[in-house]
Amino acid sequence: MYNEMSKPYGVTMAVGLTLLNLDPKNGVSSTALGPMMGMESTSLSRLVNNLEDLNLIERKQNPIDKRGVHIHLTALGLEKRDLIKEHVLNFNHRVTSKLSAEDIKGYFKTIEMLENVASQIKSTLNPE
Repeated sequence: MYNEMSKPYGVTMAVGLTLLNLDPKNGVSSTALGPMMGMESTSLSRLVNNLEDLNLIERKQNPIDKRGVHIHLTALGLEKRDLIKEHVLNFNHRVTSKLSAEDIKGYFKTIEMLENVASQIKSTLNPE
């Protein structure tokens, strides 16, 4: 559904999700973006390059650590982010308006359980 909602703006769901994850004022460090998106560095690098080619983001030197890079929205990126955010919130409102408080509580309880199981499985696959 989100992919269909993103199409009129010339972006994919991955691009839209990335724009929504970027702080509109301060940007985000490139190293923090990967975990936020649940992406490996190679996939993230390709996505960031694509966003830059589309003039939706720009890379700036981290003001605190000159070795790092911060990713910031361009004016076009901010415009697309605002449009996508509005449509996502509208869609979410339309869905939640059809659900009871008990349904929503059950949904979040199920999601929490799934996250816990996934985390347990991940810890057995990648013990530290």
